[in-house]
Amino acid sequence: MGPSERKILAQVAKQKGVQRVPDKIKNAPELSPGNEFWWGAFMDLTSERQVGMAEGPIPWSAINLWGNALSFELSEGDRCDLHHVLGRMDKAYLEFRASKAT
Repeated sequence: MGPSERKILAQVAKQKGVQRVPDKIKNAPELSPGNEFWWGAFMDLTSERQVGMAEGPIPWSAINLWGNALSFELSEGDRCDLHHVLGRMDKAYLEFRASKAT
Protein backbone atom coordinates (compact mmCIF):
# COMPACT_ATOMS: atom_id res chain seq x y z
CA MET A 1 0.00 0.00 0.00
CA GLY A 2 1.33 3.37 -0.97
CA PRO A 3 1.17 6.77 0.73
CA SER A 4 -2.05 7.78 -1.05
CA GLU A 5 -3.86 4.66 0.12
CA ARG A 6 -2.60 5.11 3.69
CA LYS A 7 -3.85 8.71 3.65
CA ILE A 8 -7.31 7.59 2.48
CA LEU A 9 -7.45 4.91 5.19
CA ALA A 10 -6.48 7.50 7.82
CA GLN A 11 -9.26 9.83 6.62
CA VAL A 12 -11.81 7.02 6.73
CA ALA A 13 -10.70 6.07 10.25
CA LYS A 14 -11.08 9.69 11.45
CA GLN A 15 -14.64 9.88 10.17
CA LYS A 16 -15.69 6.66 11.94
CA GLY A 17 -18.24 5.15 9.61
CA VAL A 18 -19.17 8.28 7.65
CA GLN A 19 -17.07 7.08 4.73
CA ARG A 20 -16.19 3.53 3.82
CA VAL A 21 -12.91 2.15 2.51
CA PRO A 22 -13.00 2.18 -1.32
CA ASP A 23 -13.26 -1.30 -2.85
CA LYS A 24 -10.05 -0.79 -4.83
CA ILE A 25 -8.16 -0.38 -1.55
CA LYS A 26 -10.11 -2.92 0.48
CA ASN A 27 -9.72 -5.60 -2.20
CA ALA A 28 -6.22 -4.70 -3.36
CA PRO A 29 -3.88 -7.66 -3.83
CA GLU A 30 -0.96 -8.01 -1.49
CA LEU A 31 2.46 -8.46 -3.03
CA SER A 32 4.73 -11.14 -1.68
CA PRO A 33 8.00 -9.76 -0.30
CA GLY A 34 10.41 -9.06 -3.14
CA ASN A 35 7.73 -8.55 -5.78
CA GLU A 36 7.76 -4.79 -5.30
CA PHE A 37 10.65 -4.63 -7.77
CA TRP A 38 8.57 -6.21 -10.54
CA TRP A 39 5.52 -4.07 -9.79
CA GLY A 40 7.65 -0.91 -9.73
CA ALA A 41 9.25 -1.81 -13.06
CA PHE A 42 5.85 -2.54 -14.60
CA MET A 43 4.41 0.74 -13.34
CA ASP A 44 7.43 2.68 -14.62
CA LEU A 45 7.20 1.05 -18.03
CA THR A 46 3.45 0.94 -18.58
CA SER A 47 3.52 4.55 -19.78
CA GLU A 48 5.84 3.48 -22.62
CA ARG A 49 3.18 1.38 -24.35
CA GLN A 50 1.77 2.61 -27.64
CA VAL A 51 -1.84 3.69 -27.54
CA GLY A 52 -3.87 3.88 -30.72
CA MET A 53 -7.11 2.06 -31.33
CA ALA A 54 -6.12 -0.14 -28.38
CA GLU A 55 -3.25 -0.36 -25.93
CA GLY A 56 -0.19 -2.12 -27.25
CA PRO A 57 2.47 -4.04 -25.38
CA ILE A 58 5.36 -2.39 -23.59
CA PRO A 59 8.12 -2.26 -26.23
CA TRP A 60 11.12 -4.54 -25.74
CA SER A 61 13.37 -1.53 -26.25
CA ALA A 62 11.73 0.33 -23.33
CA ILE A 63 12.28 -2.66 -21.02
CA ASN A 64 15.87 -2.90 -22.23
CA LEU A 65 16.48 0.81 -21.67
CA TRP A 66 14.97 0.58 -18.18
CA GLY A 67 17.27 -2.37 -17.45
CA ASN A 68 20.27 -0.41 -18.76
CA ALA A 69 19.51 2.34 -16.26
CA LEU A 70 19.95 -0.29 -13.51
CA SER A 71 22.90 -2.03 -15.16
CA PHE A 72 25.00 -1.77 -12.01
CA GLU A 73 22.35 -3.80 -10.18
CA LEU A 74 21.26 -6.30 -12.84
CA SER A 75 23.21 -9.37 -13.89
CA GLU A 76 22.68 -10.85 -17.35
CA GLY A 77 20.33 -13.42 -15.80
CA ASP A 78 18.40 -10.62 -14.09
CA ARG A 79 18.00 -8.90 -17.46
CA CYS A 80 16.55 -12.07 -18.96
CA ASP A 81 14.20 -12.33 -15.98
CA LEU A 82 13.21 -8.69 -16.43
CA HIS A 83 12.12 -9.27 -20.01
CA HIS A 84 10.40 -12.54 -19.17
CA VAL A 85 8.52 -11.40 -16.07
CA LEU A 86 7.47 -8.03 -17.47
CA GLY A 87 6.38 -9.69 -20.69
CA ARG A 88 4.13 -12.06 -18.72
CA MET A 89 2.78 -9.23 -16.57
CA ASP A 90 2.12 -7.13 -19.65
CA LYS A 91 0.35 -9.99 -21.42
CA ALA A 92 -1.90 -10.54 -18.39
CA TYR A 93 -2.61 -6.80 -18.18
CA LEU A 94 -3.52 -6.56 -21.88
CA GLU A 95 -5.77 -9.65 -21.63
CA PHE A 96 -7.51 -8.10 -18.60
CA ARG A 97 -8.01 -4.79 -20.40
CA ALA A 98 -9.36 -6.58 -23.49
CA SER A 99 -11.83 -8.55 -21.34
CA LYS A 100 -13.13 -5.27 -19.85
CA ALA A 101 -13.55 -3.73 -23.31
CA THR A 102 -15.98 -6.42 -24.50
